[in-house]
Amino acid sequence: MERREMWERLELFSRTNSLPWAVGGDFNAVMSPLEKAGGRPVCSASIEEFGSSSGLIDVGTVSGADNAALLLTPSLEEVKEAVFALSCDSAPGPDGFSGHFFTACWETGRAASVLSVGGVGCFCAGRCIHDNIAIVQEVAHDLNRKARGGNVILKLDMAKAYDRMEWDFLWRGSQTSPALFILAEEVLSRGIRKLFEEGHASYYRLPRGCPGISHCLYADDTIIFTRGLRGSLKQIMGLLCRYEGSSGQLVNWQKSCFVVGARASMAKALMVGAVTGFLRRSLPITYLGAPLHSGRVRIDLFNSMVAKIRNRVAGWMGRLLSYGGRVTLLKHVLASMPIHVLTTLDQPQDVIRRVYGIFADFLWGNSEWGKRRHWVCWNKICRPVEEGGLGVRRLEDVGLSLRLKGFWRVLADQSLWSTFFRAKLFRNLHVSLAGPLRAASKSWRSTLSYKEFMLDKSRWLLGRGRVSF
Repeated sequence: MERREMWERLELFSRTNSLPWAVGGDFNAVMSPLEKAGGRPVCSASIEEFGSSSGLIDVGTVSGADNAALLLTPSLEEVKEAVFALSCDSAPGPDGFSGHFFTACWETGRAASVLSVGGVGCFCAGRCIHDNIAIVQEVAHDLNRKARGGNVILKLDMAKAYDRMEWDFLWRGSQTSPALFILAEEVLSRGIRKLFEEGHASYYRLPRGCPGISHCLYADDTIIFTRGLRGSLKQIMGLLCRYEGSSGQLVNWQKSCFVVGARASMAKALMVGAVTGFLRRSLPITYLGAPLHSGRVRIDLFNSMVAKIRNRVAGWMGRLLSYGGRVTLLKHVLASMPIHVLTTLDQPQDVIRRVYGIFADFLWGNSEWGKRRHWVCWNKICRPVEEGGLGVRRLEDVGLSLRLKGFWRVLADQSLWSTFFRAKLFRNLHVSLAGPLRAASKSWRSTLSYKEFMLDKSRWLLGRGRVSF
């Protein structure tokens, strides 16, 4: 493209486009006599022609200070200016809201975006659903620990959580019900925390040195950890009743339940049920789609996961799928379904063999006479494509990588989650000095068996010298 033709196109684009735009590259054009050294003098007419026709401004080289300014987090005023610059008639974005919504609900949306990052464990940057599952699972492991009144787990189920919010409790006329629901959950979370911090409710008994864990919230799934003391339970139920009256949310008493330890007497269980009005359940129970249990990992904990995989395969018309289609569904759908449970539990070999059998039957398909012959063993199918396999991930490798990732987060992160696990697993010692602990669940004990492997693959970075042994 000739230079003059390119200038003409840029001139046409600048006239027809009203939005901000920029062009990157080197035009090989001199915009000032000072930019040219030696040779023929620059023609001032060409400088004026380029600047007037295209309307471009030479921004020069981005310096370190300019780059730092570009990387700064925008202020609230800058965000507001950008939001109010949106056209009211603009097309809705992926969230379904137009520019008019954000300008009309600016104050409500601003408060929701600020408070939703507070203490509720859902929809927050840097947090994960598996954090809640892991910490609840580890706390449930101490359900049978000796304590005055005994340890008790309360699992709450909210009736139509997103539909029963009282607008007087928040802001009348707002359309951001999911964000406002997080605000309401923040009220509940702070209320529960205040009960325990002020001593009105008793903390769940954990190993010495562990921080007190009063509750875990993720969306409308709520778990409260306390002791089976009448006064403590009455305070918690009183808070829930006040929360119901203020927010409009209702606790589903038929689906909510409580769990007491195996050593709890029948009189203790009856008292907890009478005060809470909940039904008694025994572990395992389901929390956020994963089995919550205490003690050794049993095969029946994974029956629900295996059934989901079978149902998913049964819904596909296997005879109408090509082998390529089966491989794609196997690698990207079926092989991903066990990951949610693998993150927090070690799957026994019997369960893995059952899952592999379902995978293999789906891959090779069926005929009029039944299952087709499996011509290649599953280990060869799981090899990389470069080695003659299909690149299907082995569940054992996925489980190990997930456990090591969690182990590394315990070592490196500075959060309540990592603080809790460091206190329970290492007793606040350095990992290299920590020995095996019976207080940890079997899943974490198996993870700690890879401690030497993790330390061997790690390296130290020099800091400020604040590490002590």
